[in-house]
Amino acid sequence: MKNKKEREIISIEYTFVFDENDEKKFEIKLDAQTLDLIHSDSPKEYPEWTLLENNRCSNCTLKKEKGRYCPVSMNIHDLVTSFSHLMSHEIVTVVVRAHDRIYTKEVPIQKGLSSLMGIYMVTNECPVMSKLKHMVRFHLPFASPLETVNRILSSYLLAQYFRARNDQTTDWDLVHLKDLYQEIRIVNQAIMKRMVNLDNKNDAHLNALVCLDTFAMAISYVDDTSVLSRLESVFSSYLD
Repeated sequence: MKNKKEREIISIEYTFVFDENDEKKFEIKLDAQTLDLIHSDSPKEYPEWTLLENNRCSNCTLKKEKGRYCPVSMNIHDLVTSFSHLMSHEIVTVVVRAHDRIYTKEVPIQKGLSSLMGIYMVTNECPVMSKLKHMVRFHLPFASPLETVNRILSSYLLAQYFRARNDQTTDWDLVHLKDLYQEIRIVNQAIMKRMVNLDNKNDAHLNALVCLDTFAMAISYVDDTSVLSRLESVFSSYLD
């Protein structure tokens, strides 16, 4: 009898180095097919702020039968616990091992944490945030705003190509891209409300989410002439 084929796993590792005697390491394992986070040691009970009905997103379509907890909050609760006592502006060295590459950068904690938090927030069953799972498959730590806009546009248009191949409606004019990111901002704001109500004196976890929300907000200006012009110029060889 043949053994079942082992599940393919994508691994990403983040290490926050504060000094030679102090570091925090996060080993992320994702199912290569679903891109869902694999929980190696899930607690039976999560903190109250992670309950689905606690500041539930106004656009949430999850049924209670799916579980008591918000899937995004469940994924990030360890990060919140680990970083809520730290100030967002503190400089830290972040080492990321992902996709056969190593990235190292000195950044404020909020920037390194936002890059990591972005992975946890989308690799779950949230019907809104899961639309960004594909971005994690080709994760780019510490991306600049322009790099992020480029990745978002490129991946969204590739999704339209796959929809066309499957005889589904398409959005080549990016009409619904803004709608998607409006939905994402609603989720970001609801998660922030959950975290604001926690009894934490410092702000690293909150400002990390603010950084992510800033990127989401930037998509509102994606049809701004100056933004697209900066991208259009690098495609000049296709426009002759």
